[in-house]
Amino acid sequence: MDDVGKLVTQAGQPVLDEGGGEITLDPQKGPVAIAKDGTISQGEERIGKVAVVKFDTLSALDKAGNNLYRNTSNQQPQALTTAVVHQSTLENSNVNSITEITRMIEVTRAYESVGKMMDSTAELSRRSVERMGKAQ
Repeated sequence: MDDVGKLVTQAGQPVLDEGGGEITLDPQKGPVAIAKDGTISQGEERIGKVAVVKFDTLSALDKAGNNLYRNTSNQQPQALTTAVVHQSTLENSNVNSITEITRMIEVTRAYESVGKMMDSTAELSRRSVERMGKAQ
């Protein structure tokens, strides 16, 4: 939550409700609860519901950086009713960085080996041409 009560991401961008509007909370009304369906409430009052959407075609989205995407088409997002929202959790990466770095090093070494082999083959061809030229 920011200084004026708007629900925001860690980067300070507003979290939007189902209608595309910003969600404003009142710190005086007590703790915020977010249900698994995305419904936000404070005490007995329902404040709104977090928008969770999907696009029929992911090619309608372009990377905008910082894990953000921009809709570059006229395609409208559809509400995702099967999504489950978890309050006070942070999603982990689905990539094991150590494994991926190791694989990247393996690929780099294989690429270097092929490059050296090509250089050796070119050098062998050059020497063969030189020797044939001297023999004549």
